[in-house]
Amino acid sequence: MRIALALAVLLVPVTTGAQWDQAISDKELLDPWIQTSVVLHTLAADDSTAAATGRKFVQLEEDLASLRVQLENTAIGIVGRPEFAYDAAQWSFELSQQVQKVGQGLDAMFAELSVADRPDVKAARAAIDGFHDILAGRSRFERDVLTTVGSGSKNAMQALAARWWTCADRVDDLRSAVVGLQRRAER
Repeated sequence: MRIALALAVLLVPVTTGAQWDQAISDKELLDPWIQTSVVLHTLAADDSTAAATGRKFVQLEEDLASLRVQLENTAIGIVGRPEFAYDAAQWSFELSQQVQKVGQGLDAMFAELSVADRPDVKAARAAIDGFHDILAGRSRFERDVLTTVGSGSKNAMQALAARWWTCADRVDDLRSAVVGLQRRAER
């Protein structure tokens, strides 16, 4: 089932979601993870920063992996569970809690690396905080789910699921960047 869903999600272009007037934009959904990944790749290129990491951020890796699973389950819920719409507000809040946990882990990492005051780090953290606030507010996520599931359109549900699956992939890219930064330090 999971493989079939992933295949179906990949076949639906992410841009299809734009026609459904989503309350959570692609920028709000994806930029936090893309921006933070770029920051970590920049830090990995700096030998002095990479050397300071060691294997200190295993908990952050685990939190990112958990968030990815939660985001994948969001996509699965949208297309596979009609009753998901009834749980959307609570689901949004639970996602916000996981995003906050990841944000705290990133704060600890950036503080440890003495880069928390860099403009790119601040921008990435602001994007994550903004995404957390959207999810904690519950209404925008709930609106997206209720509108899409309520439309009865399989295309709309697949497009919304694809957006959340893409978000899960961007979170995994960030987890890979954390792993890469730590591995570089081990060399």
